[in-house]
Amino acid sequence: MKKGKKLIVLIVISVFFSDVFSQIEIVKSNSSYKIGAKKFDLHTYTIRNASAETYWIWFDEDRDIELPQIVRAYSYFYQAKSKDAYSFFNIAIELHKGSAIMVNDEYISVFHTFIKELKPNQFFTIIVTDALNSAFSENFVEIMSSQILKEIGIDIKVSWFDRFKYKEDFIVWP
Repeated sequence: MKKGKKLIVLIVISVFFSDVFSQIEIVKSNSSYKIGAKKFDLHTYTIRNASAETYWIWFDEDRDIELPQIVRAYSYFYQAKSKDAYSFFNIAIELHKGSAIMVNDEYISVFHTFIKELKPNQFFTIIVTDALNSAFSENFVEIMSSQILKEIGIDIKVSWFDRFKYKEDFIVWP
């Protein structure tokens, strides 16, 4: 390949990747404060949707970034995490029918039924309150476009799906 053609290919690849990565902006910040003798370390992750498309955020403690996004999305919504667990849709159907059974005094788990809609130019913040002792990992955070959800058969416009959307602009992780 001639030098001029290599340069054009490199520029096209750079433009493509910069466009993809500019869709979602994540700003990390750290702070600490003291109350008496106790020191608190905070990590804050602010996610901004810089695109014209809606994105979705959820947490998956078993996230495998080696898998394609469509496989990871399908796994979160349709596959139970273990033989005693339920998938997002198993829980959603049971809650919708009114036959859900509480586990550990709760219906909803951040790893099983959390879903946050992030519309264009909207922000979402994750605040990790005890950063040194928290079980939180950046690897838990999954961010995908509405197109991926459509590809696995999720109709985000149905009314019962609304009750599972996390409404706040932040979540505090202990």
